Amino acid sequence: MNEGVAMKKIIFLVVGLGGALCAAMAQEKTWQNADFQLSWKIEGPSLVMRVSAATRGWVAVGFNPTSMMRDANILIGAVLPNGTTILEDHFGTGLTSHRKDTDIGGTNDVNLISGEEKDGRTSITFSIPLNSGDRYDRPLATGSKVTVILALANQDNITAKHSKRTKVELVL
Repeated sequence: MNEGVAMKKIIFLVVGLGGALCAAMAQEKTWQNADFQLSWKIEGPSLVMRVSAATRGWVAVGFNPTSMMRDANILIGAVLPNGTTILEDHFGTGLTSHRKDTDIGGTNDVNLISGEEKDGRTSITFSIPLNSGDRYDRPLATGSKVTVILALANQDNITAKHSKRTKVELVL
């Protein structure tokens, strides 16, 4: 093989690998405000997300409510004082109410990856299927626009009312 052909192959390989690396790095998206931070990416049939909030209490994220909390797939969790992380899969049963999916005939479709409390922030990383098949989880799709609701409380008791909340439109 002559030098010119070899150099072209090396350049093609480097450019190709660089493009693949950039595409892989671009998959993770982020959003934040003063109280909340989200990062997410699609991995195959799942959404992997990290929700972080300025609290030592619980944090929650919900997807696609029809009005306030109603019909949202809500994931609510906390890092307990002993370091144990809890995370529950809930459904918005009313404007300001929610219940565990499993208590109303649904399935628990959240996979806890990690939880941490550090520097006054609670962070929980989890994955959920884009389409769980559970009637209490509305399907999500890569590139789709979703309404995301976020809440936090100043205590770990996940039945306690939130002290802050917000809503944002994101593209998965």
